[in-house]
Amino acid sequence: MNKLFLFFSLLLSCSWVYAQQGAVSGTILDTEGFPLIGANIVVEGTGTGGSTDFDGKYTFRIQPGTYSLVASYIGFTDQRFENVIIEANETLVLDVIMDEGGA
Repeated sequence: MNKLFLFFSLLLSCSWVYAQQGAVSGTILDTEGFPLIGANIVVEGTGTGGSTDFDGKYTFRIQPGTYSLVASYIGFTDQRFENVIIEANETLVLDVIMDEGGA
């Protein structure tokens, strides 16, 4: 009985923590409006982030806070976004237009 109670308590606490996260979502395009398949956007200094799909769309979940995000794609200039505020239970839409010619 105690093990069952412990299991459900743990399960509920995990779902509560997950529910307190925020999300970042958007589209990464080139300057002509074409999607950049496989572009990356990451939270600087962490492994948290996402990659774009065939439509240039991405999404990832993260704990609430203020972050710096970096979007990158081979042959394009990295785009950096400072002081991005992530709210609990909210999705921030961050669309990115990338310019060719960068590292």
